[in-house]
Amino acid sequence: SPAAWIPHLTRSNILFIPTMALAMAGVELSSPFASRMRSPSRDYPKAIVLSAICVTAGYIIGTVALTFVLSPAEIGAASGILADITKVTVEVGFPIAGHVICIMIAYASVAASCMILFGITSFLIDGNGKKFLPKMITKKNKDDMAHNLMIIQGVIITIIMLATSTFKTVEAIYTVLIMVETILMFAPYIILIIAYIKTKRNTGLVPTFSVPGKNVGATIAVVLVTIMSLIAILIPIFTIPKGETILHYELIIFVFPLILVGLGWAISSYAIRKNRKMN
Repeated sequence: SPAAWIPHLTRSNILFIPTMALAMAGVELSSPFASRMRSPSRDYPKAIVLSAICVTAGYIIGTVALTFVLSPAEIGAASGILADITKVTVEVGFPIAGHVICIMIAYASVAASCMILFGITSFLIDGNGKKFLPKMITKKNKDDMAHNLMIIQGVIITIIMLATSTFKTVEAIYTVLIMVETILMFAPYIILIIAYIKTKRNTGLVPTFSVPGKNVGATIAVVLVTIMSLIAILIPIFTIPKGETILHYELIIFVFPLILVGLGWAISSYAIRKNRKMN
């Protein structure tokens, strides 16, 4: 019915907004590789638009397919797609296909994690990181990867995973992980917007390519990204999952982002001091 298309503002639905925002985020992780394209100014914006269409369509079609088989009440946020695939393949008498597809999904998750890990590493190291950061962090192995930095990231992620395992259910653990990741993902978006505005004021900087629509397109993008980023950051902070205590939840939600943002600030301060000495 038409009324069913209007979302209800329940606790779970509100928490789902940052989850969807996070699902659509991450396009900036491809930017370190844009310079390797033949024509970045022409091909990179096309790639972003095409990816946005594919990702959005995939999420919508996949979600609709889930609800054709299981009711929303039966679909868990952490295991919905796996449960659905298992149920469907069992009903059609081909359960082995469910196992194969689940393994493929797990492999895709590992591949996505590697992409994020490599992208972040390239951001930090190739973006003048070698000039400002300690050699211990920027040192690369024979495969041209900053292995020490990747190990540091692995340790931090492991600590966060262990800390979130103190929650009562898998759904709660999944929700908290998503909320922490959302805050950490969108806080830099605000910084990127500020950096973009500052670079626009730098008349000596010649950009590789312009935002479609020139100044109007840039203004629309800045406003939309800022609003979405603030929503994605604030909702997790002020919306507590059902069954969890305020102290436990807020401790995880606040502590880890603050620690990691503080770590970034410390690295940035070190870079600024080192840069001043070099100049």
